[in-house]
Amino acid sequence: MEKYCFGVDLGGTTVKMGLFKPDGELVDKWEIPTVKDNGGSKILPDIADSILNKMKEKNIEKDNVIGVGIGVPGPVDPNGICNKAGNLGWEDKIVIGHIGRFTAQKNSVHLIEIFAAIARKEPKAVLCLIGDGELKEDMMNKIKELGIE
Repeated sequence: MEKYCFGVDLGGTTVKMGLFKPDGELVDKWEIPTVKDNGGSKILPDIADSILNKMKEKNIEKDNVIGVGIGVPGPVDPNGICNKAGNLGWEDKIVIGHIGRFTAQKNSVHLIEIFAAIARKEPKAVLCLIGDGELKEDMMNKIKELGIE
């Protein structure tokens, strides 16, 4: 099966996205608005939803996505921390991402528990989940149960 990757250019007005083959060939490009309300809390979920919609549109299985690269409008230090992206309403965010199937085999619900522990110690942490699977509803319930929505 063919492999793909996504590129995301996160701007203050729009998020421009591209679907690529590993050799750099552009397969598709599109954009969505950057919703900055509530300190930009919808930005990462909107990006995740858009990527999932494109995967569905193009009949791409999650196992065939080899990566997602995101460029943010601000400096990122060697630890992966973007200390300020003022045009997004973000300051001092640590973005933790996961792309994959939400299954027992991958221990997906435990990922939520791990993030909750991180978020208690590091309130700047943000979790971006891209995926689907048999445990999606369980994961969403765990997110609500732990109060990390």
